[in-house]
Amino acid sequence: MPTLKSATPVPRIADDTLRRAELFHFLTDETDLLIYDYEVNSGRIAWQGPVAQVLGYPPEQFARMDVARWIALIHPDDRAATVKKHEQALADGGRYTVTYRFQHLAGHYIPIHDRGIVLLGAAPRLVGSVFDASAGPPRDSYHACCWRAPPPAPVWIFCKR
Repeated sequence: MPTLKSATPVPRIADDTLRRAELFHFLTDETDLLIYDYEVNSGRIAWQGPVAQVLGYPPEQFARMDVARWIALIHPDDRAATVKKHEQALADGGRYTVTYRFQHLAGHYIPIHDRGIVLLGAAPRLVGSVFDASAGPPRDSYHACCWRAPPPAPVWIFCKR
């Protein structure tokens, strides 16, 4: 019985993309790490990760949270310095790291460690990660897994020991 063969190898892009997406979802869920992509011009923030476990918000409610609402949930004593840090990173086009208190859905504040990088262009973005820092800094409670987002925005994923 004859078979058809392609003269050109078929790229495995779909398989690779699916594997990367699965890995990304697994790592964010297993590490209690939230990944965000903040579109500066629109104010929209796309989130990935276990929002309910970390911040208490149902994912569908959190998906509607824009930057104005996010800022409003930062502890009043931390708000100005946190916003300034993000604005400075936008002005410089660089990386930023900041720790601040964020209001959990239950009403109490939890320390959040926020780390990211500014992606400049026609539509500037801040891409980064946040986690509940109450257990201490990542090097005390987490260890780096062997996964990293591709350049230009290296984002290490930390796994619980």
